[in-house]
Amino acid sequence: VSQSRYPPLVERGNEDTALRMLDKLLEDPKLFAEVRNEAWLLIAHLHLKREETNEAIPPLEQVVEATTNRKSKARYAFVLAQLHQEAAHWQQAADAYQVVIQSTDSYIMAFRAKLSLALINYTNQSANAPDVAQQLEKLLKDPKNAEYKDQIHFTLANIALAGNDRTKAVEQFNLAVQSVV
Repeated sequence: VSQSRYPPLVERGNEDTALRMLDKLLEDPKLFAEVRNEAWLLIAHLHLKREETNEAIPPLEQVVEATTNRKSKARYAFVLAQLHQEAAHWQQAADAYQVVIQSTDSYIMAFRAKLSLALINYTNQSANAPDVAQQLEKLLKDPKNAEYKDQIHFTLANIALAGNDRTKAVEQFNLAVQSVV
């Protein structure tokens, strides 16, 4: 797909034509899996380019499900999780972040997925603030996370804000700033 006529259509602003052609291409039951995934990715890209977040989600779900390469699966799942999170699809976002954690070899990607998952679990009320805070405090104590303390404090601040605890939020934001300096 990437070496075909679809990207030029997209670059020239013919996104509707490209989407129709890609839909037609996906109807072929003999289509190679790799080409099918590239088509789904291009469809998701087109929808994101048009700021159609909800329309970008289904093709990305197809790609995550079909991708066997762990590194690629983790990357696609991370984007999918972010889109679900942006759309307030909390359970789907949490599920996608779990796929990231299970699929990636990248410590930082897994770490960021864990932070996002903690925030989602609190926002979605599938965990209470003390439980989430305790998970994040564990991350703070882990020497591997020394350079990421600002991100942990920032997440703790957002959880405090979500719980209307402005005093705790300010404290955590200050700790985030201090850990960078």
